[in-house]
Order: sequence, then C-alpha cells, then structure tokens
Amino acid sequence: MSETVVSEKTVRKNFLLTGIALLAYVLAVLYAPHLLLLYLKQTAADLYDNEILFFGIFYLFLMAGSLIPFFLMRRRAKLPLKKIFRNIDASILDLVSWTIIFFSIVTFLTFVSDMVVSRLGIAGTLLSNIGCVLRSDYLSHPMFVFIYVIASPILEEYVFRGVLLQVLGKYGKNFALLATAALFALCHSYFSDVIPAFAMGVLLGRVAIRYTSIQPVILIHILFDLFIYVLCVLPSSASQYIQYILMAVYLIAVLLLIFRKSLSFRVPRGKNGKMSAALFYSSPTVILAILLMIGHFFLFLYFPY
Repeated sequence: MSETVVSEKTVRKNFLLTGIALLAYVLAVLYAPHLLLLYLKQTAADLYDNEILFFGIFYLFLMAGSLIPFFLMRRRAKLPLKKIFRNIDASILDLVSWTIIFFSIVTFLTFVSDMVVSRLGIAGTLLSNIGCVLRSDYLSHPMFVFIYVIASPILEEYVFRGVLLQVLGKYGKNFALLATAALFALCHSYFSDVIPAFAMGVLLGRVAIRYTSIQPVILIHILFDLFIYVLCVLPSSASQYIQYILMAVYLIAVLLLIFRKSLSFRVPRGKNGKMSAALFYSSPTVILAILLMIGHFFLFLYFPY
C-alpha cells in the first residue's frame, strides 16, 4: 500500500470511479432493502412478516452491494484477493490485546454517544451493523445472528479495510485511514452510531495497516459483534455483573495501552495526503454517495421498517 505519485487528472478519474462503487454500495445495501421492506409493509403484510424473507432481503442486497462493485474496483486496481487476505505473522497475545482495546474504546464511545443523542430526543442504540439494525425482536432468529455476527463483519471488512483502504492507501495511508473510517461511520443507520463507528473504523484500519491484511480485523469485528449480541440477550438480572465485567475490561485495556509497546505504531501521513483528501471529497460521485449516506439517517429516523 505504498503511496503512488500520479497526475491530478488520473487521481480525479480514480476517485470518480471510487465514488461510483460507493454509490452502488449505498443504493444496494442502505436504500434498496429499506425501501423494499417499506413497500412490503404497506402492500403485502404477509410477506413482510415472513422472517426468512425479511432477513434474506438484507443478506442478498448486502452480498450484491459488497461483492459486485468492489470486485470490479479490485480488478481495475489490479488488487488480488490474496493481498487483502494475506496470512499474518502475529502473536495471539497481540490479537487478544487489540480486541480488548477495540472493545473498550468503541463500547465506551457508544454509551457516551447514546447518552448525548438521547438528550436531544433521538433514540440511541448499541452499535448496529451496516444494513442490519439490532432490534430486540430479531435477537432469537438464527438468520439475524448469522448476518449480524458473521456475514456483516466479513463483508464490511472486505469493503472498507480491504478494497477501499488498499486502493485509497496508494494516495496516502493516513488519508485512506480517515476517509474509510468516515465512510464506514456514515453507512450506519443511527445518529448515535457515527462517533463510535468512526473510532471503530480508525482502530480497525490501523490494525489492517499494521498487519497488511484484513484477517485480524475480521476476527476482531466478529468478536466485537458477538460481545454486543451477548450483552443484548443477557437477562436484566445480570446487568449489575456486566458493569463490573466492563470496568475490569476497561482497566485491562488501559494497562495494555501503557505496557504493550508492540501495539503502538505510527501511520505515515504521506506527502500528498492533503491534496488527496481535497480531490477525494470534491469528487462529484463521492459527494453524492456521502449525501445519500446522510440521507439514510433521516430515512431510517422518519420511516423505520
């Protein structure tokens, strides 16, 4: 993922095509299932209440929106899968440490963000996957568990820390890290998810850059979603014990950050990072994709399925 020096015209063209891939992703993963389910809710209640069809719609659009545009993007960038999923040489202790730190930072920011938006009269939630919203009446369904815990983390990491981070990383690693984290955050459904999801994107991006592979971030993302799922299904009588467990995990995370020097590394800014960011965020297709991402917040807020 070394920085590439190319003409401004070429960079604009590449970012224009990147924006097209993002548009395809947003329309397929965020809008299409939402609008289709709203339509079924109004016109075919029996189909809408079919849980297999309900979750199947999410899964099919998530698969199509993730794999098709970013397969084409990989081909154009000549980015082989083995470079994204390359084997890593990392200790189990480091991966466990990353998971604990990641879980602590993101859950803490999620609780803080939920408290802030609740004071503004906006419903908060534990962090939801892209295209798959965590609701209490879904928690017992096997298809929801599969999509939330397994499928979504793999596909999201492939899109954001795999293809996008690698392709944008040619124009500056720090630029790519922040850009993919911002796009990842905007693709979530709740306002309260934006800040923790951005932190989630930065942390996972740093791990992907550190190991030049998305294998560890897929593992961390799956474990995180599994922890969130467990927190949601635990009985209320266990809530007092959860608080003590979380405090212990947070303390361990602080100690790891202080004493595990192998976890600390710097992401190089690159010579052309500012120029790359200016060209990227001024690309018409990227602007349109971002506007649609923001629009999805209001679609979900005023027209929940």
